[in-house]
Amino acid sequence: PIAVGSTFKAIVARAAEQTFPHQLAGLELTAAGHAAGCRSHRGKDVDPLLGHCPPASLAGDPTTADVHDFLARSPNWYQAALGLIGLGLPAGTLRAGDRTLTLEQIAASDLASWSTREPLAIADAQGPIVSGHSVVIAGLRRAPLWTRVEGLLGRPLCTRGDRESCERANERGDVCAARALPIDAPSRDLRYLVALGPAELTLYADDRPQQARVPVREYFQLLRGSGAHPVGSLAQLADAFGRVVYGDELAASWFPAPAVAKPPSWSCADTSTRTTGVIGAGGGLCAVVQDGGTAHAALAATLADPHLIIYGAKTGTTDSLAEIARRPEACASWNASHVAALQLTCGKRPPDDSLFVVAFGVVTSHGTIPITLAIQLQRGGSGAAAHAAPAVMNAIASYFR
Repeated sequence: PIAVGSTFKAIVARAAEQTFPHQLAGLELTAAGHAAGCRSHRGKDVDPLLGHCPPASLAGDPTTADVHDFLARSPNWYQAALGLIGLGLPAGTLRAGDRTLTLEQIAASDLASWSTREPLAIADAQGPIVSGHSVVIAGLRRAPLWTRVEGLLGRPLCTRGDRESCERANERGDVCAARALPIDAPSRDLRYLVALGPAELTLYADDRPQQARVPVREYFQLLRGSGAHPVGSLAQLADAFGRVVYGDELAASWFPAPAVAKPPSWSCADTSTRTTGVIGAGGGLCAVVQDGGTAHAALAATLADPHLIIYGAKTGTTDSLAEIARRPEACASWNASHVAALQLTCGKRPPDDSLFVVAFGVVTSHGTIPITLAIQLQRGGSGAAAHAAPAVMNAIASYFR
């Protein structure tokens, strides 16, 4: 499992679009305030979001965004807000204190100015989903948004009550073996050999038994794609992004499987329209590679290449080794088990990891071949994976042609 950073935003946005498309289309939000009452895990003051305390600051530009801006420019606060508010859509109850709120009232407010004494609470007909400063695990799994997130990721959230039980279960199963291994009773070694990654997601913060709820802070950690609650492996990320763009029926496999994907009808080279959609010619995932997007500088030439068609992309940046470098004992342990070229300078933050996912088509004389590519460069620095992508895409295209 890896920290997937902002690449998780594409999955949450697409899940939202599938769950409440009409409400998402006009969902412009603002987070520009500075309410008090929150400390980060490093002890610094941070602004709450919807009255809930994040593990680290979510502040960033733009401070007002719709879903198109969210995907193109990647503000972290919008991901946290969409992942939280979306648990109550399309038909749940949204409250603050004793007040029932509409989505329009929430969108008209400054999400970073809410008091931590009256945080956003969410419920459905069966009970609470977000209560106090906690997320109810059973409620989360009932929420239509989360059902679609699990569908795109291809695996469920673990509900065994503690982190250790979830990790033990993940050692015994993986998504590839569950879907496609043509052996009735594969051994643990064989499962490991063909594993794509963990079979479930884990949200528990510690090993306290029978946890029915977890702090909203931990849910925010999951939404930010952090290493604390990793979404999955790089292979699983590519698998999920393929479903975001090409359709839910896709499943990665080491073994022969029916060909179900077909090239989409759009190209991100079409810059004539701007929509509030996630996918499509004017959608947010195309905006990532268009003018103003986080990957435009790296992919501008590729976007104009008639032999390659880009259908959508997302950049990501994580700091998966920063916490290790900051702690002397952890840093020394890391350095003792890695060769000199991979060692950390203890006490100094290393360059960020860089991720990039892209769905594209290779135009050949036999038709267009749809591909999903995911690149992770550890300590590559922001944007490094996107800058590496054109060379990899061209190598893939040369192979198929």
